[in-house]
Amino acid sequence: MHQTMFIGDDVALDVHDGGHPVSIVTFESRNKDFPAGAASEFGPGFGRGRFAPLGMNELLIRHNRNHWYQTAEIEQVAELVVAATQGTRVLTYGSSMGAYAAVNFAHLVDADQFVAISPLFDVAPGNVLDERRWAEDWPHTSFDYNLIVSGAGSESRGYVFYGEHTADRAHAEKIAGHTRATLVPLPFGGHPAGFYLNRTYGIKRLIAEIAADSFEEPSFRSVLAETTSETHYPYEREAKRLAEAGDVLGAIAQLDVAVEKSPRLARLHIARGNHLLSTQSLDEAEQAFAAAISNDPQAAEGHVRLSYVHAARRDFDAAVRSTTRAIELEPGRPELHLRRGEWLLANGDRTSALEEMERATVLRPDFTRAHDRIAVVRARSTLAHRARRVLGAIRARVVRYGRSIRRNRGR
Repeated sequence: MHQTMFIGDDVALDVHDGGHPVSIVTFESRNKDFPAGAASEFGPGFGRGRFAPLGMNELLIRHNRNHWYQTAEIEQVAELVVAATQGTRVLTYGSSMGAYAAVNFAHLVDADQFVAISPLFDVAPGNVLDERRWAEDWPHTSFDYNLIVSGAGSESRGYVFYGEHTADRAHAEKIAGHTRATLVPLPFGGHPAGFYLNRTYGIKRLIAEIAADSFEEPSFRSVLAETTSETHYPYEREAKRLAEAGDVLGAIAQLDVAVEKSPRLARLHIARGNHLLSTQSLDEAEQAFAAAISNDPQAAEGHVRLSYVHAARRDFDAAVRSTTRAIELEPGRPELHLRRGEWLLANGDRTSALEEMERATVLRPDFTRAHDRIAVVRARSTLAHRARRVLGAIRARVVRYGRSIRRNRGR
């Protein structure tokens, strides 16, 4: 059981004190479903119940919007954490936005170590890495507690795990330059890399070893080398390489193996379906996209890609329906409205098509591609209208000329 020790406007703190010698302070990750700038209900807490069975006190710092923990309330929470963890070994832990916080506030809670999975060095406007993946949070966040950048936590120690082939590498290297972090690059895994790490090594095992000061990187890498071949990651990467080299059939073969390793991962089915679609294997592509939707009913991209199969069969009514479902799942994506507009246009409904394309520009006023497409559609409509007028005038003249000839013959 956890006791709520603090609940404020921006953050909350839940504590399970089992009287253990180790305490773990966790920070929730960014929630993509939170509306920008508006508070939602607080999340459940990152890792709730996961570490107590390992003999750790759990302190869960929760958030209700994507503010990157940049709130004055974090100081109050930090004081409560310090008081609650006196006499214990303290770890901070998080992934992505939570990993940023785990590093950023480690010194505020007197942490012995931070464990950060795919952390960010800086995501504030004008950041030195030009990081824009979460720029939508900028207008609603004042980065007054950007403590990694300020150097306030320069003596903080811990481990940073990240995908070495991702944009997170630059962030990790910057963090290492501003703290006493130990970098542990991972051969696979995107953002965040926790899914790969958990499947190949185990998060609980990793945390337990770091807490006991028994984590050894050579042994860690040996386990990764042994277990990675049983995951989809190497086959997914090889499929991408082959596709970029123009070997689409080879890419499909690699994705067949990847799907076998992780049959419930929607993005693998979508990637496979895309390649099948490019070879005009429409039935197989449809099955792949349907599998993606079956495994992840919220996967809007599966419905979008399915619309291309319908369009290839000239069934634009079905293409419109599939895109409509994608919009229902992700209404804020302007490119989906543009795509539905294209299918409506192909189906002969120019008026509705233009309305959909215009919705895309409302959602994103700087959506150049939508503005350009609207201009083209209107121009073609104007040309067609002029052409019809010209043809109509020609037909009228032909009719009048024919009548004139018939009258003259009658004379």
